[in-house]
Amino acid sequence: MWPGTASPDLWGCQDRFTRTLFRCILYREVDPDSYTNVQAALSSGAMTRSKLEQAVLTSQEFTSQILPELKALT
Repeated sequence: MWPGTASPDLWGCQDRFTRTLFRCILYREVDPDSYTNVQAALSSGAMTRSKLEQAVLTSQEFTSQILPELKALT
């Protein structure tokens, strides 16, 4: 199930960074498995928040709306 309107809190996201990441994935319309994969990568240390920030710098809209919130959390 992938309810686009569901609150990230319903998915067990407890910290603000995770909720923001969830919103980013919804905003970018990424495959649902990407959320799980990115969370696993963050947990294992394979992906860092700074790498995630670099990955999202591809869109002017995204950069202006979402990235500032991500940066505020690091």
